[in-house]
Amino acid sequence: EQARQNKDKMTFPSDYIPKLKHILDIIAVQFLTVFLPKFSDDSILRIVSNTSLTILGASAGLDQCLCNKNMLDQFRNCYPFSPAFSMFWKETFPDIEQIKAIPLQDYEIMMSPWAPRMEDEEFVANTFNNLSGLICEDSELGKLLSYLALFSPVNIHLNKEEVICLKHFQKDISMMIYNHLLTQESLDNTSALERVSKLGRIIEN
Repeated sequence: EQARQNKDKMTFPSDYIPKLKHILDIIAVQFLTVFLPKFSDDSILRIVSNTSLTILGASAGLDQCLCNKNMLDQFRNCYPFSPAFSMFWKETFPDIEQIKAIPLQDYEIMMSPWAPRMEDEEFVANTFNNLSGLICEDSELGKLLSYLALFSPVNIHLNKEEVICLKHFQKDISMMIYNHLLTQESLDNTSALERVSKLGRIIEN
């Protein structure tokens, strides 16, 4: 409703981010259970709890990288949602494609100082700038990055078989990113490999 009214600064309830993470957790659990059927429920939950935070951060960064024309584009490009979920948004909010996308800086919560330390704000700003330079307004690349994040938990304990399985998916998605980058005339083998490596480091951070 605030977007419809073109408010200068958007506000949302204090529990918005926790609720959004909870929704992402539910979707990710169902998704990973299909692709990782041999993982225990505990392992799936720990992976999802970890990677959904990465996806939240990545989605905020992707929002700055992509030229979204409307709010539906914003959801499609910043989160790894299925066509069915996109249809849900269209059916629930029929005018969503007429509502302008909301850039991150238009949210009141992002007005400085929004982090405990200025160094944290600078780190996020630098990370988003680096991500923008790597994504280059490529929405398909952004989606692949989100899938890579989903299979790339950081600093959690898993057994040997689970680690090997995750590395298999990380390798396959990284190869998909590499192949996608090679379709661009401006990139050769070396520069495509370098960009894949830099995207991987952003996920780790």
